[in-house]
Amino acid sequence: AGAGAAAAASEAANAASSAAPSSADAAAAQPAQSSRNSKSGADDVGPGGFLVSWRDGQPPSRVHPRNVWKLLTADEDVMIATVSLFAEVTKGAKCEAEKVSAHVQQGADLMATNGEGTAALLAAVRAGAPAEVVEMLLENGAYPDVAGREGVTPLEHCQRRLKELAAGGDAPAEEVAAEKACLTACVESLQKHGAQQPEEAEPGERMARLRDNFGLKMVSSLLTLQSPLALPVEVLEILYLLLRELPLDVVKQALEPQAFRALTALFQHFVGGTDNLSIALVGCKIMRAVYAYQDPVLRYLVVSHGALRWAQRLSSTKDVAQCGLYRQPNHEKVTPEELSREATALLNDLKADPQGKASPTGPDAISSGDEWRTNACLVKVMEGLKAIRNPDSPETVAVAKEALFGFRELLKRTEKGAITDERCTAFELEQSGLPGELLRFLKLHAEPPCKPLGLQDIIRQPSMNQERWSIFHEVFSELTKQTRKGIARLMKALHAAVETGESFPVWRHRKERGLRALTEPIQLKLRPVACGGDSSELEAPVLPQSIQSQVTVLVEPLVQIGLLSRYLLRVTPVADERYLAFCHRLLGAALRER
Repeated sequence: AGAGAAAAASEAANAASSAAPSSADAAAAQPAQSSRNSKSGADDVGPGGFLVSWRDGQPPSRVHPRNVWKLLTADEDVMIATVSLFAEVTKGAKCEAEKVSAHVQQGADLMATNGEGTAALLAAVRAGAPAEVVEMLLENGAYPDVAGREGVTPLEHCQRRLKELAAGGDAPAEEVAAEKACLTACVESLQKHGAQQPEEAEPGERMARLRDNFGLKMVSSLLTLQSPLALPVEVLEILYLLLRELPLDVVKQALEPQAFRALTALFQHFVGGTDNLSIALVGCKIMRAVYAYQDPVLRYLVVSHGALRWAQRLSSTKDVAQCGLYRQPNHEKVTPEELSREATALLNDLKADPQGKASPTGPDAISSGDEWRTNACLVKVMEGLKAIRNPDSPETVAVAKEALFGFRELLKRTEKGAITDERCTAFELEQSGLPGELLRFLKLHAEPPCKPLGLQDIIRQPSMNQERWSIFHEVFSELTKQTRKGIARLMKALHAAVETGESFPVWRHRKERGLRALTEPIQLKLRPVACGGDSSELEAPVLPQSIQSQVTVLVEPLVQIGLLSRYLLRVTPVADERYLAFCHRLLGAALRER
């Protein structure tokens, strides 16, 4: 329920019931002792007061927080009774139990708090109201452990005050004795109604503990709320605030296996191309918050997902669609400039450590492609597959087979492991070149032809090495439950590697295109290059200089590069006179089959 508006009152509730604020969602306000229009009264409130709009046409004015109340009802009788109850209990020793009882019988809300976060019971204890008033509030349902904004409960306040009186002071002995008796009676009443004994820790320590316990539960709950790919941007914003403020030990404790796997899936969603600019913006913020912990495990988590390359793309591109993002002009609240600024900030964080020194995850690491070598398990798999490039032997086949089993186990730990387990991200898989190495392993023949095959020839070779296919079939296939899970994880990893490396502008939610974006032709600009074998004999392009920048070709987004190459060979003019002379000599000649 929304907070109801309580009636404004000065000393007597009936004198100010006509000055209630206009909004039912606003807190109740009591004007200063002088008129609402009094300039001196407004100045006494200060900038920390509440700005209240009045029903009777008076201009808005600021009201002191102690004269503002938050209730769970908009009933005017309850408002008046609640305001009157607060006015009575804050009189301290002069508070009259009969008036308090009358206000409670009129329906005063004992759970209401003022703008300072103080409930009626805590206000009575702080003001030094008689013990019978405290007992009356407790008997009528006041919560004994209600705490103020500082986290101090009524029982704790009484015990602290008793310690201060025991330490001595300048107050008369009769007043000290009377106050001790009142506080002792209040302590007994509070304990009788179930008030918990306060901890020895200071309120600040208790608030920190409460924050950590709350964050510990919320981080895990938000990450596992639903699929990471479908988390709303509002949930991601809350997650960012938690990751930015919580201590490192709390975050690492919250990232239990299920929450950690959800966080890795969320990072993959960010770098693989999200739905809109808002998700990408909060993704940059979350990665910055995680990287700022300066913990090697969490920093490696960010870097291993290719955050540096992703941030470079977002900060440098002018067309967000080329980063896999779709901007909805009528619904998008984030501009490309805002996203570029946040991506630049993430990029700067990744390029330098806290001391400002060059980081091993800087641009040089990306350009060299050796970043993945920090993953020892992936390096071992690659070495095993490369070992069988030589002619097959029982030793090399055994090494390759062990590498495939190790790769399957690595994929399993990636999907099921915890934060301390060895993993393999899609970015590492792409950078290592493992998919291409696996293809060479399956296609390379045991007895190579007489003519050495180049890399492209090996990949395009249509036939397969049956012996190696049988080894692969033992590890990834539909034979057993374990091999079925292995092939499913392998396909998922390969798809993620393609998603991470490529950035085609594909929009899933655009009504006028949808999945047609996968088949509708896109325009590629062709850049003319010089031809010829020796660099000293390079010939100029055939096309005139005036139209060289206008040559384009329309292709499907998923066209094979080989098909595009063969098409360009057929339609591109040849400028090499020697090759043209050779072709002319072939005209009319008979080809003899050997």
